[in-house]
Amino acid sequence: MDKEEPMIEPVLTRNRQRQWVITLEELWPQGDGEGYNSSSGLDKRVEWCEEEIKKWPGVRRMAWDQWWFDDKGQAEKFITLYYLVWAR
Repeated sequence: MDKEEPMIEPVLTRNRQRQWVITLEELWPQGDGEGYNSSSGLDKRVEWCEEEIKKWPGVRRMAWDQWWFDDKGQAEKFITLYYLVWAR
């Protein structure tokens, strides 16, 4: 039986440097994510974000799956675009 793919969501938080942070997080069905590496779906979405973010001013990539935004409104717009592109 094949394992289900996780849902991948952009999560918006604020860090100590007062930057708005988007992190892509995998949400595995209960019990399925334990002991697994990231899914191929996460790789594809990180690659898409990497290319798309180049067009956005005031954004820096800070980790493989994390970007810092200077402006909360811009981060929220990016999340909206993400959901439009990656709707299930």
